[in-house]
Formats: sequence, C-alpha cells, structure tokens
Amino acid sequence: MNKLKSGISLNLKISVGLLFFLGISGISMVLQFATLIVLSIIFFASKFNSLKRDKATFYIIMSCIALVQIAFFWHKDYGLQYVANSLFAACLWFFMLIASSMLDYLIKWLSCTQIRRLVDLLFMVIGLFMTVQFLFLCISHKTLVPFAANMNAGDFMKGIFINSSVSMIICSFFVIFYVSEKRYWKALASALFMLSSTFMSGIILFGMAIALVSSLSFSLRRILILTVSFSAFYFFVLYMSPRNVQYASTYLFEYLTDEENQPRKIKSFVQTK
Repeated sequence: MNKLKSGISLNLKISVGLLFFLGISGISMVLQFATLIVLSIIFFASKFNSLKRDKATFYIIMSCIALVQIAFFWHKDYGLQYVANSLFAACLWFFMLIASSMLDYLIKWLSCTQIRRLVDLLFMVIGLFMTVQFLFLCISHKTLVPFAANMNAGDFMKGIFINSSVSMIICSFFVIFYVSEKRYWKALASALFMLSSTFMSGIILFGMAIALVSSLSFSLRRILILTVSFSAFYFFVLYMSPRNVQYASTYLFEYLTDEENQPRKIKSFVQTK
C-alpha cells in the first residue's frame, strides 16, 4: 500500500510539472495566458506565495521600467497605444515572476530523480511533436529533405513552443544536459532537433560558446572529438539546408565586415579597442 501511495505521489508530482511546462510553453497563446492566470490565483491563495527577495525585486523593477512609457504623455505622437503597450508589458513581467516562482517551487518539491524523469518526459513530448512536424514537412514538400527544398522549412519545427527559435534554444539545453549525463544518443537526438530549427544565428552562437568552453576546460582528446563532431554537423547541415548555410555565412562574414552597413555594436567595439 505504501509503495502504491508513493508511486501515485511520484506520478502526480511529475504530471504537475509536465502540465506546468506544457501550459507556459507557448503551444497555444490562450493556454499560456490561462495557465499564468491560474498560477497567479494559486500564488495569492496558497502558501506558494513565498518569494525570493532578489528575484521579486528584479521583476518589480522591470515592471516599473515598462510603465515609465506612460509618463511620455507630452510626446506629440502619444496615444492610447502607449498606455496599452506599457500595461501589457508590465503584466508580462508580473506573469514571468509567477512562472519563475513556480519553477523554484517545483525544484524544491521534486527530488533529483523526479526532475530527471520530468526532463526526459518533456524531451519525449517535444521530440514527438517535432517528429510529426518533420513528417508533415516531408509530405507537404514531397521530399525527405524539406530543408533543402525550402530554406524556411525550419520555421515549422517549433515543437511545443511558439516559434522555432525558442525550440532551438530549449533543444540546445537538452544537448548540454544529456552530454553531462553521458546519455549520448539523446544528446545526438537533441542536437538533430536543434539543427532542424535552422535558426542559424542561434546555432552559430551555441557552437561558438561550446567551442570557447571546450578550449578552456577540456582535454585535447575531447577537443578533437568536438572538432570532429562540429565538422560532421556542419556537413550534415550543409547537405540538409545549403541555402541556410549560405545565408548565415554571408551575413556573418560579409555584412559584419561591410563598414557602411556594419552594426553599431561592432562599430563601437572597434572604436573603443
């Protein structure tokens, strides 16, 4: 009986965690706001309302900054859209405080084993969605390599999220998590899901970050393995979506070296060296 109760309690905790992540993931804007509103009600009606002071301070400051725009009533093009935008932004920061506090609560509520199971379950759900989305792309483009047929095909690889860029970022976290856990097959699957988003700027930044960290802390053997892995992934992406690779390389090497159209951050960095 005790084992049955503990099993039900375990499944209940993981189910609550999964529902929380699915609710705030952005798979549906209506579901996302409904989840945040329900969490807000629970937040004020239960013991869950214990806040970390530094976190609460940060989000309150950000909400106040969002409301500053209302004070620009003297501006010539001031209108109700400024007020609506400011109030909406302030509400979003408040909702983020609620979601972040709920995440803190889940981490305290769940054990490390339960968190691992929750991460695995979330990965499986995202993987299932992305596999279905890939199959849909194959059918709609009538090819096994839809990314080569249409460079925007990766925009549809959203998983359970609102767009493919968020999917790419979350999948990159899965890559790091499963590599640290030495579960390399899931790390490989996560990397493939990440690449399928074809969010090239994010993928390049992720690769640069991994290369930097590995060069500072990894052994020569691991650096060689990573170099071979990056090379394999590069040729894989080049085969799967050559136009996306061409677009990324053009933007990275030509646009950034063009003095007339150079981004201001690059110009300021060069000027202050």
